[in-house]
Formats: sequence, C-alpha cells, structure tokens
Amino acid sequence: MRRTVILALAGIALIFGSSLMLIDRLTSADTTPRPIIRSEPIETENREPPPAPLAAAPLLPPVDAAPAPAPAPGPVELTPAVSSRLAASASQVDLGGRLESLRARVAARCGSLGLREAEDAANPAQGLEGEAVLLLNLHAEGGKARVTGSKILSQGTMRPTLTACVQYALRNQELQRFEGRDESLTIPVLISMPAGSP
Repeated sequence: MRRTVILALAGIALIFGSSLMLIDRLTSADTTPRPIIRSEPIETENREPPPAPLAAAPLLPPVDAAPAPAPAPGPVELTPAVSSRLAASASQVDLGGRLESLRARVAARCGSLGLREAEDAANPAQGLEGEAVLLLNLHAEGGKARVTGSKILSQGTMRPTLTACVQYALRNQELQRFEGRDESLTIPVLISMPAGSP
C-alpha cells in the first residue's frame, strides 16, 4: 500500500511539473529565430530583365501596292498676272505643226480627244463651250522644248479623269526644232471631245 501511495505522489508531481513547464512555455517571449520575409525581391547578379511588352507591328501597304495618286490641284485663276504671262509666252513661240506630236501622244494614251492652241492666249477660255483649257509649262533649251508640267485653267464640261489623262500623257514630252531663246514658257491648249460625243 505504501508503494502505491508513493507511485501516486510521484505521478502527481510529474503532472504538476509538466503543467508548470507548459504554462511557462506559453507565457514566455518566443526567442527562436525565424526566417526573414522581405517584401522586395532579392537582387542577384545573374537576374534576367523582365521581357519587354510586344509592340504592335506597323501597318504597311503590300509591297506590290501602287502608290496613292497625289490630289489634283484646283484650277488656276486667270489673274492679270497669269493673263500677261500667257500673252508674253504666245508672242515668243507658235506651236504650229509641233502640236501634232502632242496630239498623237494624247490620242495614243487617252482616246480620240482633240488638242489645239487657244485662239486668244491672254484669255483662252473666252467663248468656249465645254472645252477644257490646260496651261502647258514648257522649258525651251538647245532648240528643243520639254513639257515640264501642266495646270488646269478651266475644266469646262470635260470629265476630270480625261483632263488628268491628258496631263499625264503630255508630261516630259519634247518638241523638236523649237526656235527661240532658252526660257520657260506657259502655253494654253484646248482639250475637246470628238465630234458627236455626248
């Protein structure tokens, strides 16, 4: 019996001591080292930069696409300065038979359109019925004259596509046996539809 009492007291003491240790453990400050958590990523020497965002490819026209045509300039206003320039150019040169090569070029490129000199160079659109008036810019040099460009003075009733065709056909054409001094001239020519056209 005495042995049982001693064993019971030893068990109680063991339980009591364990309880005290547990209470002490729970109420004391925790001094065990823990891993440090950083809010910023750790920089390393071998770190790769983040991938760049993909840029949208530029929109390019197809390689075989034709360039867009430049907008056609508006008609030239017949101011006194333009009128005097036309009269001065007409006094320097008479196209005469040289206009035949230009007529042939227009017929080959634009159909049966008529091309002739204006009767009154200073006021080429006077008294016209539907004909377009084109001002040819000529550069005379070395006995030849080259058409460097043209402008529309009057569209008349001519369709813009037809006058544009004539302008394109005449550009860079040369007139041979061109007497006169080397200079730039502006000559008015008339474009007309063939007889019987609507």
